[in-house]
Amino acid sequence: MTRIKIDVLLTVIVLALVPWAAHARIPDWVRQAAQQTLPIYPEDTDAVELLDERITTVKNKEVVETTSRRVYKILRPGGRDLGTLVLPFDKETPIQGLKAWTIGTDGIEYETKEKEAVEVSIPDSGILFQDDRNKVLIIPAADPGSIVAYEYTQRCRPYMPQVVWNFQVGIPVLRARYELDLAPRWHFRDFWANFSAVKPQTESGTSVIWNLNNIPAIVDEPFMPNRRAIAGTMVVVLSGPGGAPSGGGGSWQSLGEWYDQLASGRRELTPDIRKKAAELTESTGAPLEKIRALASFVQRNVRYIGIEVGIGGYQPHPAQDVLAHLYGDCKDKVTLLSAMLRAINVDSYYVLLNTNRGIVQPNFPSMQFFNHMILAIRLPQGPIPGEMLATFTDPKLGPLLFFDPTNEETSFGHIPDYEQANEALLMGPEGGQLVKLPLLPPILNRQIRVARLQLSQNGMLSGTVTEIYWGGLAAERRRDLLAIPEDQRKKTVETFLTSFLPGVVLRGVKIEKLNEPGGDLVIAYSFLAEGYAQRMGDILLLRPRVLGEKSMDLTQNIEKKRQYPVDLTSTSLQSGIIQITLPPEYQVEELPPAVDFQSDFGEYKAGVSVEKNVIQYTRMLRIDRILLPATQIDSLKAFFQGISTDEQSFAILRRIPSSPPSANTPVISPAH
Repeated sequence: MTRIKIDVLLTVIVLALVPWAAHARIPDWVRQAAQQTLPIYPEDTDAVELLDERITTVKNKEVVETTSRRVYKILRPGGRDLGTLVLPFDKETPIQGLKAWTIGTDGIEYETKEKEAVEVSIPDSGILFQDDRNKVLIIPAADPGSIVAYEYTQRCRPYMPQVVWNFQVGIPVLRARYELDLAPRWHFRDFWANFSAVKPQTESGTSVIWNLNNIPAIVDEPFMPNRRAIAGTMVVVLSGPGGAPSGGGGSWQSLGEWYDQLASGRRELTPDIRKKAAELTESTGAPLEKIRALASFVQRNVRYIGIEVGIGGYQPHPAQDVLAHLYGDCKDKVTLLSAMLRAINVDSYYVLLNTNRGIVQPNFPSMQFFNHMILAIRLPQGPIPGEMLATFTDPKLGPLLFFDPTNEETSFGHIPDYEQANEALLMGPEGGQLVKLPLLPPILNRQIRVARLQLSQNGMLSGTVTEIYWGGLAAERRRDLLAIPEDQRKKTVETFLTSFLPGVVLRGVKIEKLNEPGGDLVIAYSFLAEGYAQRMGDILLLRPRVLGEKSMDLTQNIEKKRQYPVDLTSTSLQSGIIQITLPPEYQVEELPPAVDFQSDFGEYKAGVSVEKNVIQYTRMLRIDRILLPATQIDSLKAFFQGISTDEQSFAILRRIPSSPPSANTPVISPAH
């Protein structure tokens, strides 16, 4: 059990012994929200947010505070989670004045105060130390039919003069209100994403108010983008008499300039860095091979461990320190690699992005939307090698190769699938610019499965399977296998087989090149499965597609119109050949038809043939695009439904009649 779960559990136990104040003083804004008439919501709605109110007060450039007020009505048992309040904070964003209230279904009223909350660390396996924490408060009587409310005030970061209003969530919002109270000579700009901009109302010359009503919930849809990429959001950027720091917005160029100042001196070329770079590159003379050697060292020899306090969440540690300790987070690894590249006279540039596609908004420059850093490496003059596909040619900087030293499984020349086709901030000598990271072709995300199997006359299936993975699919599979102990890796293959062959017996597993990041990955195994083919008298029903599933279930909420794009994660090319040797007592009577589905987002082909007593099933799935608009959902459903139909199709085998007895064959009469 993680520490946060333990702390929350202890909180529940302690609070169970606390005599909460009955008939507590419920604020008027809570009672007013509770008296509103609710629209008719779908039956599966767990709760409704009656009020989302934020009041941001700008006192000066060092003090910007936001008071948040929320009121909920719980409708179903699933809404009980609203009774556990978890608020993140650190030393620069303290929380004050936390209070919560409940109006129970029995009319009893409760009040919970900040002293009853607990503070817990935020677990992160890759962070050695950080000052980010959670304040956890358990609100009593959070049952269906009750009203739950809370209020608190939190300070904003002084170097990030902006406030984000995430007003669209997973439940409907009846009323939302944002109030901005400005100090003299302060100004603001509001940016809206995934929602029509709303004009504010001005009161008293210094107060600005936005009002929203009946905000729909974000509903779960299969293969939808990250919620932050589709949720309605308003961001307020503040500027005072001296202007706003570049980290708070303005332009991508100024944001890049701000970060360049923040990282100034961190890539200093020290004697130790020069020595290590020379040591790693002395055995090769080709410039690109020198770059590859340095990239490989940082990728594989510098452990991912973060130490983040305050501005340390954005500012990298000095490259010399990273080399000395051989650990750091993404920006530290990038900083060290950049310094080592300087030692061989190769320029490189920071690149900021979010590992969830679609969160970075092109029309709004902000540091708050980034959570990861990679490096853009200037390539040597001359033709770009064919395997260097994660490239971008800048008019001023020239040909650049994107490289992520944090991802240990991705080949040099490629980038992980979660970074592809994503918006990123490239920070060159003249500031920042937003660029689109490349989408790698399907051939680089490849899987081939070859199975040679035998079918017995009683329906038992046995044989061997070899799976070969390349590119992103190899990286993903390798990452999953390396994350578990060696003695448990066989179990993952067994689990995979069981999903298609109930009662299967796994005879052996061999995994090759598991510890060779960037190379192909080979998994070979053998098995035996009783009763695979279904017997019906003289007929055996055989499903040629024995293993693997390429179809996707897009039928959730089929009665509703699709709202959000479909994110297919990555391009890929997946193919397979399954050969099944039939028992001599049977012959093929009928085979499934061949299929060929083509669309602008991909292609699927499959066919079954027979030669002598061997059935061969071949198929290929190619995905060319990864983000499809909701308007294409019908064609996408038809595409994958066709794949599903092919995967479930059967071949019909019939027993060969035995030869009739000849005239010389004695006839044995039944005994009397």
